[in-house]
Amino acid sequence: MAAGRFLGDRVVRRCGGPTVLAAGSGVAALALAAGLWLGNPITALIGFAAVGLGLANAVPILFSTAGKIPSVLPELAIAAVSTAGYSGFLLGPPVIGVVAEHFTLGAG
Repeated sequence: MAAGRFLGDRVVRRCGGPTVLAAGSGVAALALAAGLWLGNPITALIGFAAVGLGLANAVPILFSTAGKIPSVLPELAIAAVSTAGYSGFLLGPPVIGVVAEHFTLGAG
């Protein structure tokens, strides 16, 4: 993730935030799926590292974009994006637990 952040500004300037965000999210989704599907600890570690690299610039891009929304104060926009992110961290584990309780942990 640190490598992605160090190189991220240069890539965002060259390709644009939406492109980097879409490509990084795609890389993260494919890497996570491959790491979990293959079931090998080494592949899982490589997959998780690729997830970190793919999502490294998501927060800076989202905060920067939120701060540039016309007719919205930047501090309010960034607070809204931050609240949405923290909500995912708070709600994700209980949702996974409920799904795992009714089905399996793998389904969760």
